[in-house]
Amino acid sequence: MQYFWMALTAFVAYATGKRIILWTIGAYFFGWFALVVALFVPGKQAVADRRLASLNMLSGRLLNQDQSAIVKKEIQDFNTVDDLFKQLKTK
Repeated sequence: MQYFWMALTAFVAYATGKRIILWTIGAYFFGWFALVVALFVPGKQAVADRRLASLNMLSGRLLNQDQSAIVKKEIQDFNTVDDLFKQLKTK
C-alpha cells in the first residue's frame, strides 16, 4: 500500500508543478498524509503549464505519426482521381 501512496503522490506532484522526488520520498516516510498535504499545498503554476504543454506536444506528435502511417498504407501512388477511386473500390 505504501507504493500506491508514493505513486499517487508523485502523480499529484507532477500535475501541480511540485518537486516529484521530494514528494515521493515524503510519501515513502509519511504514507497517505504526504498525499493530503500535497493536495492542499499550492504548486508552481508555470511548471505545471510547461509540463502539460510538453505532454500535449508529445501526444500530438505520436498521433500525427500514427495517422501519417495509416495514410501511407491506405493510399498508394496515383496520378488521377480515377486511379484513386480504383484503389478505393478494390478494398
